[in-house]
Amino acid sequence: MRQYAIIIAMGLGLMLPLADFSTTWAQNPKPATHEVTGTVNDAIGRPISSVAINLQNGQGKTLSKTTSDKQGHFTFKAVAVGTYAMVASKAAFKPGTAIVSVTKTGAKPVQLALQAETALSLTVAAKRLNVSRNALSPQTGGSVYRFSE
Repeated sequence: MRQYAIIIAMGLGLMLPLADFSTTWAQNPKPATHEVTGTVNDAIGRPISSVAINLQNGQGKTLSKTTSDKQGHFTFKAVAVGTYAMVASKAAFKPGTAIVSVTKTGAKPVQLALQAETALSLTVAAKRLNVSRNALSPQTGGSVYRFSE
């Protein structure tokens, strides 16, 4: 009978530290992480695809990398609470940088704008009106609008 008491005491002696360890582990959970999303556009607001975006810590060390999709959207997953720099780069564009703060509630979507190294081209089409729709009134000097059906 005495042997059983010793075996039970030894078993309890081994189990108590494990039970204490498991409660300590539950009290120190893994730090919360969040997704950081954003969009990359050119100077006039058009989305830019295939932009390389680096997430850097305060010391300039790259923590994560991603690429923008066809609509210019990108996502960094599992970002811990803190302040980071996002550096975007693509050939024919000057690099763009944005600072993002990730709080315990998450981060606001990031807007990155890249400036083209060469001038942007934009076609403008205009049509001249043949007939003026307004004129100055000889009596008052103000505008007179005439509408015809």
